[in-house]
Amino acid sequence: MGTAELVQQVTAHVKDVERMQEMIHKARSASAKFSAAVVEKVVKDNTAKCNEVAVKVAPLTSEMTSRIDGLKAKRDGVIVGSQEAKFTLQELELRHLVGEYDGDAFAGLAAEPQATVAAADAQVTDLEGEVSALEAALAAWAEIAGRSGLA
Repeated sequence: MGTAELVQQVTAHVKDVERMQEMIHKARSASAKFSAAVVEKVVKDNTAKCNEVAVKVAPLTSEMTSRIDGLKAKRDGVIVGSQEAKFTLQELELRHLVGEYDGDAFAGLAAEPQATVAAADAQVTDLEGEVSALEAALAAWAEIAGRSGLA
């Protein structure tokens, strides 16, 4: 399952629990109009549904945490891997600045390390976007789970 699908599933579960929590709140708010047994049954049923959702989310949150760790490790690897190209590019820029290379020579020599750095930067941005989406979904679940007593 891809990151977007994983985030979408957890987000849907968060919305389900929010909806059920709202029903529980409304049932309790209407307790003056209905017998205590009826209110308690509605609260109990929706609480059970929330617990069922929590059981479904547990493996998803574990997968998300593992995915975050993997994406961060991959991002760190890309950053480390691009360091040589960044060093080479800085060296070329300095040599161009001091006049060792003219503009054409610099452009020719710098093309490959610039492309490597640009590709690495783009990959890091993509990886960080995935991490952010996963972390946001996890935070949303943690917040609703804590508020609902599911944590």
